Amino acid sequence: METDLHVTGLFPLATWVSLMEDAGSKTETLPLPGDGDGCGEHMFSGILQKSPA
Repeated sequence: METDLHVTGLFPLATWVSLMEDAGSKTETLPLPGDGDGCGEHMFSGILQKSPA
């Protein structure tokens, strides 16, 4: 399993979701309580879908 964390965000959330879905991942975005300065307000995960053999 690979994990990645960017406290301030390398890209906007929509860019991450688009890139992950373009790569074949089923992506889910969940709201999280923020810390008041715009960081940590979303969590997203992706599950790579198997391609047909």
